[in-house]
Amino acid sequence: MNMMTMYINQQNDFDLIESRRSEKRGLVECCIAKNFEEQQQCFLDSQSSETTKELTIKVSFADEEFSETISLTKKYNEKQSLVKRDHIYKTTGSKYSGEWKGGFRHGRGLMQWQDGAFYDGNWILGRANGKGVFTHSKGEIYDGHWYHDKAHGIGTYIHSNGAKYEGEWYKDLQHGNGSEQWPDGSIFEGNYLDGKKNGVGKYNWADGAQYQGQWVDNEIAGYGFYQWSDGRKYIGHWKANIMDDFGIYTWQDGRMYEGYYKEDKKHGFGIYIWSDSKQYSGWWFNGKQHGLGIFMSKDGKSKYGLWEDGKKLRWFKNDEVALIDQGKASITDLFENPEASMEKISTFPLQFTEPSDYVGAREKLKKIVKSLDLPVDIDEMRNNKNLDQQARNIQT
Repeated sequence: MNMMTMYINQQNDFDLIESRRSEKRGLVECCIAKNFEEQQQCFLDSQSSETTKELTIKVSFADEEFSETISLTKKYNEKQSLVKRDHIYKTTGSKYSGEWKGGFRHGRGLMQWQDGAFYDGNWILGRANGKGVFTHSKGEIYDGHWYHDKAHGIGTYIHSNGAKYEGEWYKDLQHGNGSEQWPDGSIFEGNYLDGKKNGVGKYNWADGAQYQGQWVDNEIAGYGFYQWSDGRKYIGHWKANIMDDFGIYTWQDGRMYEGYYKEDKKHGFGIYIWSDSKQYSGWWFNGKQHGLGIFMSKDGKSKYGLWEDGKKLRWFKNDEVALIDQGKASITDLFENPEASMEKISTFPLQFTEPSDYVGAREKLKKIVKSLDLPVDIDEMRNNKNLDQQARNIQT
């Protein structure tokens, strides 16, 4: 027995800093952002989506019914006239009422199965082909084009709970361009491959959150722009629904982070700007400042320092900064937990300033935003004038 499976998916809840996932179905969970202090990062980001919903329907076209016929031989003759009659299949108990040609269901016909499901539409040589409507025993409906007993072409699938997919199909799977809508108002529009979201697509959640960008196998992956219902924004790279690699994150109150992420947490080099223009520019590990960094006060004065797990350990004098930059001074013994802390930054260059690929990563992001036609202005998100001015102050 053939099966047509249609997946309607809403992406998993994601807490974009803590990487915590909620297993509660239909839950929209919000977390309160805590204050970010100079010595310790402790803020949380809220999540804004719903858990995955997987909906399936079974199509009851059986090979036994294809083999069983009203005539002793199945012989197709183009010149033969269509005849209408009813036939009950001995093997399954199903009933067909409609047109036949040479022992084949051919033309217009209604097929009714024992479980209450039925197909009303066109047939060619015993198979559902052309336009037709399949209604599942539980109320799900597929209305669209068919080929060889499978949803194929343009069609609309409506679940009994009101969820709906409209778009292209290939051998019973969503494939090509399409859109999904849910009873709560959530909508996805984009590309599908083998039944899953793949390529570029836009998802609007019921609470007002939005994502537009790349997808891989039903997951947010690649480059994309996410905007929360409270105004927070992230543009950058994603991996399996979480922020990963280079990106820019802004808050409604004017705060901004630009830099690298790993598994939803700041990791590598990054610049964090407070709403009052204070700035930390330096290295992060697992969401906390860790290693060398530069702190700039709101009046533009900068200090070079060392952080460990989000805690500022000390400021450096100018001669100490010069020795560290020249590789002539060690910072190992300055950590409270030297061995563990040095292990964390073993893959980072020992420097205060941005790595060589940092500006290139930003420029690459700008090009991708343009190529994907994403609804975001990188320079506006970066608060470009303020950020670049502070960068010049540090360099001088």
